[in-house]
Parts: sequence; structure tokens; C-alpha cells
Amino acid sequence: MKILFSDKQFEYEIRKKIRKLSGDIEVEDLKSIIELKIIHYSDKPQIASLEGIQYCDNLRKLELMGTYLNDIFLIKNIKKLEYLDLSDNNIKDISFICNIKTLKYLNLSGNPIKNIDYINDIRSLERINLERTDCEVPNLSNPDKIISFGLPQNCFDLEFLNRYKNLKEITLPSCLKTLEVIKEFKNLHNVESLSINNSKVSDLTPLSNLKRLKKLDSFANNLDDISPIYNLKELISINVGINKISDISCIESLINLEYFIAEQNLIKDIVPLKNLFQLKELNLSGCRVSDISPLEKLKKLEILNLEDNLLTNINGIEKLDKLKEINLEYNEINDIEMLRKLQEKRNDLEVIY
Repeated sequence: MKILFSDKQFEYEIRKKIRKLSGDIEVEDLKSIIELKIIHYSDKPQIASLEGIQYCDNLRKLELMGTYLNDIFLIKNIKKLEYLDLSDNNIKDISFICNIKTLKYLNLSGNPIKNIDYINDIRSLERINLERTDCEVPNLSNPDKIISFGLPQNCFDLEFLNRYKNLKEITLPSCLKTLEVIKEFKNLHNVESLSINNSKVSDLTPLSNLKRLKKLDSFANNLDDISPIYNLKELISINVGINKISDISCIESLINLEYFIAEQNLIKDIVPLKNLFQLKELNLSGCRVSDISPLEKLKKLEILNLEDNLLTNINGIEKLDKLKEINLEYNEINDIEMLRKLQEKRNDLEVIY
């Protein structure tokens, strides 16, 4: 059977996916699609209709991000769907979703949605993201199965978290001004990933008992001291960008650290990084670094962003054999020739200066 699409942009996205840019699209073509990802960019037409998607019987993973869709009712016919990302759309009604009994991952962040009671009885759900929404917290029938939860932005009362015994990942609402609330929930001591961004949090002390924490995002807050995390030895990833941090000596003990994002802080001294041999990505853009010699033994470093610092030389950079990308814009580096030679020698290295 020939499929007719009412939306040309959606048809184009489907044709790209099935690699059939011309000719008729048949039902069998759509049945071959297991995963579909559509991200709207400003230079693309918006998608107004998903007509045709109901024939994607075997779709397991669907991502429709930033497409400004408001009508997604046709998704109710996709009975095998396990992963659904509808972030940053214009969705207000998700009544259709109770028909999808196989759903494990649901992302509704950034939608003007109020009522999400329809997800309460989807017992397969494991991960749910309601960040940047004004909806009420759902009364899920399977709280013990939920391992990841992104909370609505105006969620002041967190008492409901006592029902969630197996949470591994949590994004706290930006309305929180303190992390003291963490102490009230013993079940959060097993959390491996915690995010609290764009809030007024200034003290990380309540996190000091989260011994299993592997990932911490505390971006754009009010932090000037991160010493409470010194004993969180499992940490692999830290994002504390856009804060007021000057002293990073506490992280020298975090030997498993692979990602350290700390742009737009007051950091001058990076000696505490010198023995973090697992580090793969380092972002210190917009800081006050003038000496990068402590980095020369970090042989696993792949991405290095030192844009807008106080660098005049980059001695030691040539020893970082795994580097794939380095940004040195807005510095006062004297020996640019060294950078050019390095780029000629390493074809896989992207240098911005």
C-alpha cells in the first residue's frame, strides 16, 4: 500500500531514514524503521503532522525534539515503542500514551503540559523526564521500577521521593535554593547521577554522603566552594560551570574523574589536575588560567577548552597525544607557529586559536 504524507518535511525525514529520496513509499518501507530521530533546526520547516507514522509498527525508539508539534495522537498505534523523547515541543495532551504498554523511557521536558495522570499505569516505565514543565508529579503505580527521574520545575515538596527506592539518576528542580532536603531521603544515598542547575544552590555539603555518585551537574548556581565532594571517589563526571569557584584542590583525590567542566569560574591554579590521569575532557574556558604545565601528563585528554584565559604560552601541549580538539581563542599566546606545526603533524587534531 502506498503511503501519503500530509507534511512534506516529515516525509523528507522519513525518506532520509529509509534512504529512498524518490518514488512511492510503501507500508513495508515504514515497517523497516526501528529507530527514528528528528531534531528541528531553525533553518528547517516545522513539522505540523505525523501522518504516516502509524504504519511504523516496529518502531522501538522515537525522538521528536524541538519540532513544535502539538498533535502526536497517531503515536498511540505504535505498540512496540520503548523509548519516546518529545522534549521541547508544544504538547498539552498525552492521553494517547496509556495505550503504549511497552514504554520504558519518556521525555516530556519543555512542554506546556499540565496533566500527566495518563502515565500512572504504564508499569514498564523506568525513566521519566518532566524538567521545565509545570505539571504535577505523577502518582506512578510502579515507583520501585523507576531508576531515573527529572522533576518538574516547580516541584517544591519532595516527600513523594520516599516511594522511589531504586533511583539511580535524579534531576532536582531549579526552584530549590538548598540541597538540605537530600538528607531527608535515605533512598537517595544510592543515586549515581544528580543534577541541580540554574538554581541558587551555594552549598554542596548535603551531597557528601552520596558515596556512589558518579556524575554531578551543578551548573549556573551560586557555588564558591566545592570541597564537600572531595570524598566522592566514584565521581567520573563533574559540571560546575558558571559559578564562583576559585579553589579546585578538592578534586585532586578524585582519581576516576574523566570529565571536568568548570567554565566561567575564577580558577587560576590547575595543579590539582596534574594526577587525574583518566581525564578525557577538560573545559576551563572563561577562567583565569595562565600556566597549563600541570596538564602535560594527562595522556588520555581528548578535548581541551581553554578559551578566554590568560595564557601566553602552551608548552607541554605537544605531549598530549590523544588530543582531538583544543580551543585556545582569546588568549595572548606568543608562539602560534607551534600550534600550526602541531596541527600539520596531527591531521585528526582540531585547533581553534
